[in-house]
Amino acid sequence: MIESSPGMLKKILLAALCVAPLVALAQTAKPTIDNDRVRVWDVDWTTGPAPAMEFSKYDALIIFTTGGQLRKVSTVSPITVVTHATGEVMFLEQAAVDKLEAPAGSKAHTVIIFMKDEPLPPLKNESGHPAAFPRPGGKRLINNARVSAWDYSWTPGQPTSMHFHDKDVVVIYLEDGSLKSTTPDGQVTINDYPAGTIRYSARDRVHTEELSKGKQHALITEVK
Repeated sequence: MIESSPGMLKKILLAALCVAPLVALAQTAKPTIDNDRVRVWDVDWTTGPAPAMEFSKYDALIIFTTGGQLRKVSTVSPITVVTHATGEVMFLEQAAVDKLEAPAGSKAHTVIIFMKDEPLPPLKNESGHPAAFPRPGGKRLINNARVSAWDYSWTPGQPTSMHFHDKDVVVIYLEDGSLKSTTPDGQVTINDYPAGTIRYSARDRVHTEELSKGKQHALITEVK
């Protein structure tokens, strides 16, 4: 039997402390949004391993808020490395990969949206106003049976038209700015969105939006 010296015990404790933050991240990290329709993770791949995620159960949209490389790992196909620029998106069908990893040196930061249920048809628009998207200035990033994602910036002095949201949306705000939301009956709400804010909004809403302070640019995913 080998007795542990005080020095050896100290080294063991220090090693455990160094490993503990990564283990804690994987075990205690929680999604940013988790409801009946979506589970949303905000993952900075530079800080350590991502928490366990459910690519085997759900379709997923990966939105690169900072560009970089990710490694797609699958038991049924070769490991592949993909590179996406800031603002680009990648859609993964259910079970397309077992997990994502970040190669050494990757600077990727992503928001991952898992779609929990079957697609829902958009609500019938009886509002008398156009649908939220497409809209002038909006750049479509992807459109398929599960999602339609848009890149949009608000311009000072140019409110959006009054519009109807026929789909649920996940919005990632990329700047520090405030938006004034006005409903058809004149109710006004000021919403402050620091850069990095992620919000889920249910469908069946009518309003117009206008930049009231700072700058605002968002990546907006309509969930079908």
